[in-house]
Amino acid sequence: KNTIDNLSEEVKKGMQEKVEQGGFPHCAPFGYLNSNGDLILDPERYGFVEKMFEMYTSSLHTCKSIAKQLYADWLRTKSGRRVSPGVIHQRLNNPIYAGLIRYKGRIYQGKHRPIVSRERFNQAQQMLNGRRHDKGKKHKFPLRGFLTCGECGCSITAEVQRGHTYYRCTKSKGNCSQKYIREGILNEQISEILNELKIDPEFVNAMLEATSELKENEHRYYKDTMRDLQKEHKQIEEKIEALLDLRLEKEVDKDLYESKKLKLEDQKQYLESRISQSGQDHEQIFEQIDKVLKVANACDDLFLLGDYETKRKLLAMVSSNMVLKDRKIASYQPKEPFALFLKGPQTGKTPNWLGRKDSNPRTRSQSPVSCH
Repeated sequence: KNTIDNLSEEVKKGMQEKVEQGGFPHCAPFGYLNSNGDLILDPERYGFVEKMFEMYTSSLHTCKSIAKQLYADWLRTKSGRRVSPGVIHQRLNNPIYAGLIRYKGRIYQGKHRPIVSRERFNQAQQMLNGRRHDKGKKHKFPLRGFLTCGECGCSITAEVQRGHTYYRCTKSKGNCSQKYIREGILNEQISEILNELKIDPEFVNAMLEATSELKENEHRYYKDTMRDLQKEHKQIEEKIEALLDLRLEKEVDKDLYESKKLKLEDQKQYLESRISQSGQDHEQIFEQIDKVLKVANACDDLFLLGDYETKRKLLAMVSSNMVLKDRKIASYQPKEPFALFLKGPQTGKTPNWLGRKDSNPRTRSQSPVSCH
């Protein structure tokens, strides 16, 4: 019994040390593989995780609709069935995909490669919590979950008093002097913010014309990029085969072989990840630019006239981190690509985020504008 107890303590101690060093002490979660004690991306599955978070944070999907879509994309359980909504919810709530490790109720920084950004993961958590609070409620408050108090940092909640909806600070951290604000007044302030996204119609047409011209150049660029990546991938495979031949002929020892092979496999996996990302449908991406522009020019009216779901979808797409103080929206953070409209001119030449009209048009971020 003492031996078993001591062994158990040693195992627990070793797992704790591994987590503190950024390692993952269990079997690899969906989207990852175990490799020499570390987590590496599973090239066949990590794309499903990316899509899962993209769909959910778009506010257009629930866990149930995501499960249905992933089944259509050929994601199956071991028994060949559809992944349940509960599993989707569980994965959306797992910080491992943002490069973090949850262990014994605490969060540690992992050394593995994240699949989604920290911002997207936090957005998913905010939406998961918001939907949990809204479930089963008699009244639905579209702005709940999007606002925080500018004085104490607590969440802004809502309630109905005498037939009117009011938003207020939860004051969960203690005293806070902030007062109620009526929903109609708050809606008007948000509508004014959304109105800032509107662009002159002539400028919109110029942007769309430039987009059309860039489309073919971008297609050629990605076609060339894909060819180069595939060529490099083939060279890595040939090096792995050559290394294996040397090992079979005993011209390299086992340790050197394993070390070289591991580096080549890492390079191969990285290239496979790049190839997968470059294989997206760029035609669809450029078509989405037109949709983004149309949404930007109508979102203030859509917000004022829209129902509960419309308001939440617009806010989720356009803005984040709204801070309410002294009955006014003190600050907010516009999301890409809508933030670009606020930075650039409203009239004049084509905006710089569409790139220059040359043989290799690139944006500042070295990728075409996309709207998730």
